[in-house]
Amino acid sequence: MKILLNVILAFSFVLFQEIDIKELKKDPVLIECRKAQKELIDGMITKKYQLPKNISREQIRNNRSKASLIKLYKDAGMKNAEEYFNLQEKSTTLMISFLKKHPELKKLDPAKRKETLKALFKG
Repeated sequence: MKILLNVILAFSFVLFQEIDIKELKKDPVLIECRKAQKELIDGMITKKYQLPKNISREQIRNNRSKASLIKLYKDAGMKNAEEYFNLQEKSTTLMISFLKKHPELKKLDPAKRKETLKALFKG
Protein backbone atom coordinates (compact mmCIF):
# COMPACT_ATOMS: atom_id res chain seq x y z
CA MET A 1 0.00 0.00 0.00
CA LYS A 2 2.81 2.37 0.92
CA ILE A 3 4.61 1.66 -2.36
CA LEU A 4 1.44 2.33 -4.33
CA LEU A 5 0.99 5.65 -2.53
CA ASN A 6 4.58 6.65 -3.33
CA VAL A 7 4.10 5.77 -7.01
CA ILE A 8 0.91 7.81 -7.16
CA LEU A 9 2.59 10.78 -5.46
CA ALA A 10 5.60 10.59 -7.79
CA PHE A 11 3.34 10.36 -10.84
CA SER A 12 1.15 13.27 -9.72
CA PHE A 13 4.26 15.37 -9.04
CA VAL A 14 5.51 14.80 -12.59
CA LEU A 15 2.06 15.28 -14.08
CA PHE A 16 1.19 18.47 -12.23
CA GLN A 17 4.58 20.12 -11.94
CA GLU A 18 4.66 23.78 -12.80
CA ILE A 19 6.77 24.94 -15.70
CA ASP A 20 9.07 27.80 -14.66
CA ILE A 21 8.65 30.20 -17.57
CA LYS A 22 11.17 32.71 -16.19
CA GLU A 23 13.82 29.99 -16.04
CA LEU A 24 12.99 28.66 -19.52
CA LYS A 25 13.26 32.18 -20.98
CA LYS A 26 16.93 32.18 -19.95
CA ASP A 27 17.69 29.10 -22.07
CA PRO A 28 20.32 30.09 -24.70
CA VAL A 29 18.64 27.94 -27.39
CA LEU A 30 15.31 29.69 -26.82
CA ILE A 31 17.02 33.09 -26.85
CA GLU A 32 18.58 32.33 -30.26
CA CYS A 33 15.26 31.02 -31.56
CA ARG A 34 13.47 34.18 -30.42
CA LYS A 35 16.15 36.33 -32.13
CA ALA A 36 15.72 34.45 -35.40
CA GLN A 37 11.94 34.75 -35.25
CA LYS A 38 12.14 38.45 -34.38
CA GLU A 39 14.46 39.00 -37.32
CA LEU A 40 11.97 37.24 -39.61
CA ILE A 41 9.06 39.30 -38.31
CA ASP A 42 11.01 42.56 -38.52
CA GLY A 43 12.07 41.68 -42.08
CA MET A 44 8.47 41.08 -43.07
CA ILE A 45 7.31 44.33 -41.47
CA THR A 46 10.04 46.34 -43.21
CA LYS A 47 9.35 44.37 -46.43
CA LYS A 48 12.91 43.04 -46.55
CA TYR A 49 11.33 39.60 -46.84
CA GLN A 50 8.36 40.39 -49.02
CA LEU A 51 6.82 37.08 -50.03
CA PRO A 52 5.69 36.96 -53.67
CA LYS A 53 1.94 36.70 -54.11
CA ASN A 54 2.14 34.90 -57.46
CA ILE A 55 3.24 31.54 -56.01
CA SER A 56 0.54 28.91 -55.61
CA ARG A 57 0.34 26.27 -52.90
CA GLU A 58 0.74 23.63 -55.58
CA GLN A 59 4.07 25.16 -56.63
CA ILE A 60 5.25 25.10 -53.01
CA ARG A 61 4.14 21.45 -52.62
CA ASN A 62 6.04 20.52 -55.79
CA ASN A 63 9.23 22.26 -54.57
CA ARG A 64 9.79 20.89 -51.10
CA SER A 65 13.58 21.12 -50.89
CA LYS A 66 15.15 24.28 -49.54
CA ALA A 67 17.17 24.87 -52.73
CA SER A 68 14.15 24.53 -55.00
CA LEU A 69 12.05 26.81 -52.77
CA ILE A 70 14.78 29.45 -52.81
CA LYS A 71 14.92 29.25 -56.60
CA LEU A 72 11.11 29.40 -56.87
CA TYR A 73 10.91 32.48 -54.65
CA LYS A 74 13.85 34.21 -56.34
CA ASP A 75 12.29 33.58 -59.78
CA ALA A 76 9.04 35.08 -58.44
CA GLY A 77 10.89 38.25 -57.45
CA MET A 78 11.87 37.81 -53.80
CA LYS A 79 15.29 39.44 -53.44
CA ASN A 80 16.32 37.97 -50.06
CA ALA A 81 14.88 34.49 -50.51
CA GLU A 82 18.03 32.67 -49.44
CA GLU A 83 18.42 34.71 -46.27
CA TYR A 84 14.70 34.27 -45.49
CA PHE A 85 14.83 30.47 -45.83
CA ASN A 86 18.07 30.26 -43.86
CA LEU A 87 16.41 32.13 -40.99
CA GLN A 88 13.33 29.91 -41.27
CA GLU A 89 15.51 26.80 -41.08
CA LYS A 90 17.53 28.19 -38.16
CA SER A 91 14.38 29.06 -36.24
CA THR A 92 12.85 25.64 -36.82
CA THR A 93 16.04 23.79 -35.90
CA LEU A 94 16.44 25.79 -32.70
CA MET A 95 12.82 25.21 -31.71
CA ILE A 96 13.19 21.46 -32.21
CA SER A 97 16.40 21.51 -30.13
CA PHE A 98 14.64 23.47 -27.38
CA LEU A 99 11.73 21.03 -27.25
CA LYS A 100 14.11 18.06 -27.14
CA LYS A 101 16.02 19.73 -24.32
CA HIS A 102 12.80 20.28 -22.34
CA PRO A 103 10.65 17.16 -22.70
CA GLU A 104 8.43 18.36 -19.86
CA LEU A 105 6.77 20.68 -22.39
CA LYS A 106 5.68 17.71 -24.50
CA LYS A 107 3.97 16.17 -21.48
CA LEU A 108 1.60 19.13 -21.14
CA ASP A 109 -1.84 18.96 -22.63
CA PRO A 110 -2.04 20.84 -25.98
CA ALA A 111 -3.85 23.91 -24.61
CA LYS A 112 -1.39 24.32 -21.73
CA ARG A 113 1.59 23.76 -24.07
CA LYS A 114 0.28 26.44 -26.44
CA GLU A 115 -0.20 28.85 -23.55
CA THR A 116 3.30 28.13 -22.21
CA LEU A 117 4.98 28.58 -25.61
CA LYS A 118 3.03 31.80 -26.14
CA ALA A 119 4.32 33.08 -22.78
CA LEU A 120 7.89 32.06 -23.68
CA PHE A 121 7.85 34.03 -26.92
CA LYS A 122 6.11 37.07 -25.45
CA GLY A 123 8.34 40.10 -24.92
